[in-house]
This record gives sequence, structure tokens and C-alpha cells, in this order.
Amino acid sequence: MDATVRAELVAFLRRFLPPEARATYRAMMDADPPGWHLHPHFAGGVIPRMLRGNGYTDRLVGESLDAVWPQLLRDAVAER
Repeated sequence: MDATVRAELVAFLRRFLPPEARATYRAMMDADPPGWHLHPHFAGGVIPRMLRGNGYTDRLVGESLDAVWPQLLRDAVAER
């Protein structure tokens, strides 16, 4: 994925998610580092669907959002 597109996706997720959601996701990631993305909250591809619905298509990204959303979300909720 192009670094500019990646940065745009991460920035979009940071703006889109309320602070409380970012904190909750960080806590989920800390509690279960290898499996947080398997939590029922994310079932059905909610994050990739939301990204696609906001114009971030697999074609734009250059790969499947289904494969890369966990790392994008991890980067978006990381404390800066």
C-alpha cells in the first residue's frame, strides 16, 4: 500500500472514531494482542465496510481492506 494512502486511512480512522472508541479499542488490543480483531464487535467486516462506504476502496488502497484493516486500526488508535 502506498504510504500516502496508508497515512490518509489512518488519519481518517482517527477523525472518524470518537475518543472513547479509540480508548476501548486500545484496551481490547492490550488485553488480547494476537486476537483482538476476532472480537464479535468486528464481525462481518465492520471496519472494511465503513472504509469502503467512505470511498476508500480496495482498488484505491491497492489491496484488500479485509487483510489490512487490523493494522490500520491499530495505528489509528495508538497514542501519539
